[in-house]
Amino acid sequence: MNDPSRDLIQLGLRRAWLLWSAMFATIVVFVVMVQFFASQLAVASGPAGLGDRLTYVFFGIAALAFFVSIMIRRQMLRGSPLAAGQAAPSTRPAAAAVGRYLMAVVVSNALAESIAVIAIVTLILGFDRATSYTLVFISAAAMLILRPRLAELAAYANALQRR
Repeated sequence: MNDPSRDLIQLGLRRAWLLWSAMFATIVVFVVMVQFFASQLAVASGPAGLGDRLTYVFFGIAALAFFVSIMIRRQMLRGSPLAAGQAAPSTRPAAAAVGRYLMAVVVSNALAESIAVIAIVTLILGFDRATSYTLVFISAAAMLILRPRLAELAAYANALQRR
């Protein structure tokens, strides 16, 4: 890959890391909220009669969001960002790859971050902190799996350049 493309990929990766860091910082804020404001946010001691079922529902949603975020990212990086039959100048594949990669990072990590939002909802509903911490941990694990990678971006840019 030529130098302008490499520089563009490096710049794109820095932007992806900046976006990812901001989203991961939100999870840290959620942990702080769970730790310091749990007693003030709880409206009750837990949903009467529905506690176990709601816990299963929330963990099911979290598991689904975890796997869907990974699959969405794979699907978004599988296709071509260029229109069918469109001829690409020498630097366009790298720019298109960076744009598509940034979009994949944001969409997949936003879905992974939504699991932490569920943790705040459980806290507000009066579930115990362990449930909230577990959901935040699942969210953080998904985001760590989906962190930006230079090899992934470079491979995607190379695949576009060969087309």
